[in-house]
Amino acid sequence: MLRNFIFAFIILTFADDIVAQTNNFKFILNGTFNTDTGLALLMPVSKESYYPHNHATYNSQIVNGKFRFTDSIAYPYEFRLVVKIKDTLRYISDFFIVDTGIQNIVCNIDSQREVPSIINRGMIELKTDFADVFKPVELEFDKDYKSYDSLLNIYDNKIPDSLQLLLSNEKSKLHDERNSILLHYVQQHPDSYVALWNLIKQFNNNGYERVFDSIYNQFSDSIKATFTGQALLKELSQSGVVAVGKQFPKLMLLDQQNQAISIPSFKSNSKYIFIDFWFSSCEPCISQFEQLKNIVDTYNVRGFEIIGISTDNKSDINNWKSVITKYKLSWKQYLDANGKEAKKLSILLFPSNFLLDSNGKIIMKNIEPTQLSSFLQKNL
Repeated sequence: MLRNFIFAFIILTFADDIVAQTNNFKFILNGTFNTDTGLALLMPVSKESYYPHNHATYNSQIVNGKFRFTDSIAYPYEFRLVVKIKDTLRYISDFFIVDTGIQNIVCNIDSQREVPSIINRGMIELKTDFADVFKPVELEFDKDYKSYDSLLNIYDNKIPDSLQLLLSNEKSKLHDERNSILLHYVQQHPDSYVALWNLIKQFNNNGYERVFDSIYNQFSDSIKATFTGQALLKELSQSGVVAVGKQFPKLMLLDQQNQAISIPSFKSNSKYIFIDFWFSSCEPCISQFEQLKNIVDTYNVRGFEIIGISTDNKSDINNWKSVITKYKLSWKQYLDANGKEAKKLSILLFPSNFLLDSNGKIIMKNIEPTQLSSFLQKNL
């Protein structure tokens, strides 16, 4: 009888612990939006593979301007909020942190891409310590964007290459400075989930850089051990094969006749090979074609070539071919159907590019046409 009592007591005790742990990990996000109806969605940072069970998209109907999300999370996650009204996208926020516990979020349909009002530990850090150290470089980025817009107006959307090169080089310097600040911040705050999600954004927005490994290594073991920490480690490891200084890997692609081909093949006499990842509905990709055509015309006879790799879906093959024809792209074009090879390398930014030497070693990556032209002018 006593044994049964002890057994029952243990079961009840553990059951209470399980319930308590589940409640500790639960979040409730009560939302207010200045529209009566619609569909509110919590959307992931970059992709769902950084979230346990690949579950990062939640939806809630807006009723009388109110909506609610609830689930269990083991640590702070980052999301952005999207609102659709009658299947039309009407609102998208900047990213924000959701933590365990009850939180309230207030959104305004007229405040697009701004951080909505929400209070929790992560958001306090995001708006104080984190914002303070990044404020100087973000102000410089804003100043650069304004200068670019001003020059577009002055030169009727055709900024001279010399000025374009100055802007590109300045942006690269600011980008490096931002990475340096993040590295220092994580050294001082190794348990920061705000910094973890920021690293994920920088990685997915700009492609792999060696400094990202250094930043990751500064995080505490507890953060590295999370699902998100392990997912990021895997992505960084995969992407490391296309770091500057590495040999560009072989890719299995299709040519325009739908024949399988392995590239790159370094049997040509080209001194430099520029590999450009793009897809047929990518406006930033297409906007570079005219400059790339001019570069090819100038430097092709001197030992330069371009290899274009589209990540279009198989269903969009005709669109891919029509873009090649429409813009009269003279360089080699191949298809990475559904972006399968690009995903293996964690290439999520488009356009993405790699400049290789004659042996296939990566010497530069994700450079703008003016930077490419400047390099070739000095080296060919």
